[in-house]
Amino acid sequence: MAQVNSCCQLVFLGTGAADWPPLGKGEPFPQPQAYRRNAALLVDGHILVDGGPFVLESLAALGRPAEQITDLLITHSHSDHYNPAQVRALAGLRRPTPLDIWYPAGVRLELSSYAGIALHPLRPGDTANPPGYSVLALAANHLVETSDEIALIYLFQGAGWRWLYATDGAWFTARTWRRLCTEPPFDALIIDATLGEVTDDRRIFEHNSLAMVRRIAAVMRRYGMLRPGAQVVLTHLAHETHLPPGELIKYDGDEGWRAAFDGMELSIPCQ
Repeated sequence: MAQVNSCCQLVFLGTGAADWPPLGKGEPFPQPQAYRRNAALLVDGHILVDGGPFVLESLAALGRPAEQITDLLITHSHSDHYNPAQVRALAGLRRPTPLDIWYPAGVRLELSSYAGIALHPLRPGDTANPPGYSVLALAANHLVETSDEIALIYLFQGAGWRWLYATDGAWFTARTWRRLCTEPPFDALIIDATLGEVTDDRRIFEHNSLAMVRRIAAVMRRYGMLRPGAQVVLTHLAHETHLPPGELIKYDGDEGWRAAFDGMELSIPCQ
């Protein structure tokens, strides 16, 4: 059983969208805010959200032992969020129990014959139960063209904290929004900001711009869905629309948001 801490500890292993090119061999890591690996998150050192093509490299570069991961939550099966070879390698590490994999029902994992894993398909409204958490799966506004899955966002609920990890996706579906309105207030919102200040990109129907994030956060604050002082953190930033570090820092100060960067650590205190 994972130790229950007085706060939730998050490490952003990657904060980029799919269009970031891989680092060349021997290039240093991390390069805060100037370069981003594919979005992935480490929770309390043992829960991994998404396993894209560079996730093991990111864990190693940041000194986070991959063998301590007990659970992997997959948001959807696009290649920047789910890489079967990386997940097979992760599952093959020595650990006392199989790696629990929670994933959208309908995903073709290519793992069915592999030992060292326990598979848990999820549909919107289902709950995952990694050690120390109840994690509500909700539908994301994001399409996976090659499978029957419904992409997911995850509402984490632990010992005194609640936070939403909402990437990929634009806005919220009506059903997801109505469910979120019934939940107690959140301590943090971690949200897709793929498009930056660009508002006329074709991806606007399944990814957020900063103007959209601004509206979402304002509505959630107005209706008490975010606790006073709750953190709003931007992630999944595209290379094509990426703002320079100085611009992102300006938003941190002017908007009250925080732009995540690869290797960033975030604590969510127990309320």
